[in-house]
Amino acid sequence: MRGRSYVIPLCLFVGLALMGGRTAQAQQQPTVITGHVRGADGEPISQAQVVIQAVGASASTDAHGAFRLVVPASRALGQTVTLQARRLGSQPE
Repeated sequence: MRGRSYVIPLCLFVGLALMGGRTAQAQQQPTVITGHVRGADGEPISQAQVVIQAVGASASTDAHGAFRLVVPASRALGQTVTLQARRLGSQPE
């Protein structure tokens, strides 16, 4: 078995924009981002690591390619960030 690293291209930019005018209570709530990671063939990618490096948040996908990221309110500062998904896997030689 030989290990390979797969980078799953995602055309997804996540805006963690906390709009002005929100109440103080709403600003203390974490931002929750959910989604699915799929390959070029449309099949779900399980066990992929989904990362937003700018805010230090990460999660793994489940068997259906679904993920859920929780970004603490203190890190969601109105910036636009990039979501990356990577999967390490093995293939027989």
